[in-house]
Amino acid sequence: MSLRYTLYEQAARHQLDADATAELLRLAGLQGEPPALTRRMAQGLAIAATALGGLAVIFCVAANWDGFGRFGRFALVQSLLAVALFGAWRLPAARIPLSLLALLTIGGLLACVGQTYQTGADPWQLFAAWAVMGLPMCWGVRSDALWAPWILVVNTAAALWVVAMTSRWQMGADDALTHVLAWVASAAFLLPAHPALRRHTGAGNWMVRFGVTVLLSQAVWGVLQSVFREFGMPLLFLALVLAVGIVLLFKSQLWSDGYCAGAGIVATDILLLAGLYRVILQVHSDILGTTFMLCLATMALAYGSSRLLLPSRSPGGEKP
Repeated sequence: MSLRYTLYEQAARHQLDADATAELLRLAGLQGEPPALTRRMAQGLAIAATALGGLAVIFCVAANWDGFGRFGRFALVQSLLAVALFGAWRLPAARIPLSLLALLTIGGLLACVGQTYQTGADPWQLFAAWAVMGLPMCWGVRSDALWAPWILVVNTAAALWVVAMTSRWQMGADDALTHVLAWVASAAFLLPAHPALRRHTGAGNWMVRFGVTVLLSQAVWGVLQSVFREFGMPLLFLALVLAVGIVLLFKSQLWSDGYCAGAGIVATDILLLAGLYRVILQVHSDILGTTFMLCLATMALAYGSSRLLLPSRSPGGEKP
């Protein structure tokens, strides 16, 4: 939960007027420019520059695949990886952006291996290897700049594993277990960002928010693909349990985060509408009536979600 959100709740609880609320925000340092804005902007530009530089090298290799030859491809990517790792070791000021460059280069190196030698490995295995090789670097650098892309790599591996383990055109009841196992794995990999572990891992809000967004997207997409199949409703129920659990977790004091709670509420709304759509179509097939009922349900869910998401107003009527 953000500091501004908390201050507005406290102002409403203690019935502070608009002037007192503004003074409270000023004392908290939320009225002017954030003190670390300049430093964070410099860090963000350095991270973006190194990420774009690493991607440029990888794209250059891909665009000139035949021109470089086998030796040239590996020499370029491995040289970039060695330079990035050496720079991250010897230059503490540039450790985070250079480590991010090394993390991206590991993925490019694995892609070169898979394309050059045709190992027969599924795509999810390459992403899993990428995540395993990048984990010590993330733990050592202790920065969200590495943990956030790492969690995206992990979730991509989980999604590709689901694709490899299921039949795209003939989904069966056994596929529901595959989806659930992927959700559990994706949720487990968010643990480094738990408040009790952050001081050991360095993971922060960006990691958990990216991870929750991708996890809920996978759950919703899996349900939408199967909601009209035989196992669709049990899978929808399990996805609802997941989404509601995320809402309850991130609205509690154990792990408070407004963005993740909001993402869980949005996913819950989509899942409820999907289930309602199936139930209505099973009862009758009137398109006009079905559309009308779905519109009413959407408005009701939107109103309920807004009541859960919006913080309390201050007595002066000012919104956060």
